[in-house]
Amino acid sequence: MQARLLIALAALIFATPVIAAPPARDDKPPKKVARKPARKKKVPRGLAFKALRTVIDNATFKEMTFEEFTEWLARQTEANVVVKWKIIEEAGIETDKLINLKLRKVTIRQIIELVFEQVTGELEFVELAAKADDNTLIISTKRDLYTELVIRTYDVQDLLIAVPHFKSIGAQMAQELMNLITSHVEPKSWAVNGGKGTIAFFRGKLVIRNNLIVHELIGGPPKQKSAPRTLDAK
Repeated sequence: MQARLLIALAALIFATPVIAAPPARDDKPPKKVARKPARKKKVPRGLAFKALRTVIDNATFKEMTFEEFTEWLARQTEANVVVKWKIIEEAGIETDKLINLKLRKVTIRQIIELVFEQVTGELEFVELAAKADDNTLIISTKRDLYTELVIRTYDVQDLLIAVPHFKSIGAQMAQELMNLITSHVEPKSWAVNGGKGTIAFFRGKLVIRNNLIVHELIGGPPKQKSAPRTLDAK
């Protein structure tokens, strides 16, 4: 009897399927692979400044309106071209004025100047100007853009008569020269007349802080290195 029980127990033990123990869990969280941050593309700077110095081999504008020219300028320079149309129109400039030019080997700055001359040719005391500001090229009237005050010095010793032992005479003549300038050159721009411009005399030089319009009237426009070459229209 006992033998039969032993045999039955042995059969049950060996017949029971063996269940494998679950694998030991690692309590540590899986390591995260650090991803390198994507490199940001550098935004180009100074596009407007570079564009003005760009040389165009052939530039032909035939019956192109001023507005179409500004669109061409934006495509050519890849800069942001901002045109102050309201100020331009209030100055009496026709935005649909036709432009006809045929040039070669010229910078974009020279092209802009020649176009501006054609657009404002029939108007007196009205000039267009372009101002480069990093990636933006702003177009408006010269009076609108040239509001920033700039300091420049002008040697006026040749205009003053030097009298030995009479320094007061030289100072007096310098004062008269300054009075002449502030009363005849853009009078409203000077601080003595309610504006912001200043003028002083120091060691034979006039030190003037005013807008670029005033500086151009006193010292003339900046000299260009070379004139653009034109092609005769066929």
